[in-house]
Amino acid sequence: MKKKFTNGHYIQDRANVFMNHFGVDTFTYTLRKPEKLKSWKKSKEDTAIQDVYKIPVIQTFKGKYGILTLSRISL
Repeated sequence: MKKKFTNGHYIQDRANVFMNHFGVDTFTYTLRKPEKLKSWKKSKEDTAIQDVYKIPVIQTFKGKYGILTLSRISL
């Protein structure tokens, strides 16, 4: 995704798809159990960040086509 879209374009386009195409006006989210990692890098070239947490996030959208659930892992 990062190679196809800039961060700003991705955020705007995603909001447009959910709000205008899917008719979403509300959503909920649930955070799952965090997992502690010793270190993490955003890319191979970056410096590692120490003591980070990986947190699965479940987003549920209610729109004109029904309920849509997305599962993401946030670091």
